[in-house]
Amino acid sequence: MNRDKILIILPNWIGDVVMSLPVIEQARNIFTSEEIYILIKESIFPLIEENCNILKVKPILYSNKNLSENLKIIKKFKKINFDYAFILPRSYRVFLITLLSSIKYKYGYADFFKKFFYTKSLKRDKKALQKHRVFYYLDIIKGYKDFSKSVKPTIKINNFYNNF
Repeated sequence: MNRDKILIILPNWIGDVVMSLPVIEQARNIFTSEEIYILIKESIFPLIEENCNILKVKPILYSNKNLSENLKIIKKFKKINFDYAFILPRSYRVFLITLLSSIKYKYGYADFFKKFFYTKSLKRDKKALQKHRVFYYLDIIKGYKDFSKSVKPTIKINNFYNNF
């Protein structure tokens, strides 16, 4: 049996990563037996590592945003052959990486140009920007499947704290 492979691309800032943890949890609730990966900045990963272990999410780490690192990410994405990508950042860098990686279904906030390449794009208008960042991010995964119960952002940091 072939399981779908899901990718969640996380933002680059610690606070936004914490606010995106409910997206990872909802993805695990929706895609119960699929493989879920996250793309995350290497320096931020130790903060949420325990959460990823609990949710059985596989990290793909990166450190720089230079061309060679981007090409490595594209190569890795093509090798994994993702079926779905939930793209939380709005950057053109991330957009190009997902576009060149041949990911079948892409979900995220998109401007006029990007919306033609996304399976489901959300408009980043005044209403969207007034939402709490947790719900702003959760709306991306709702583009795939609506859910009534959302989760609060919680973060487990026992192992992270014990390393000091």
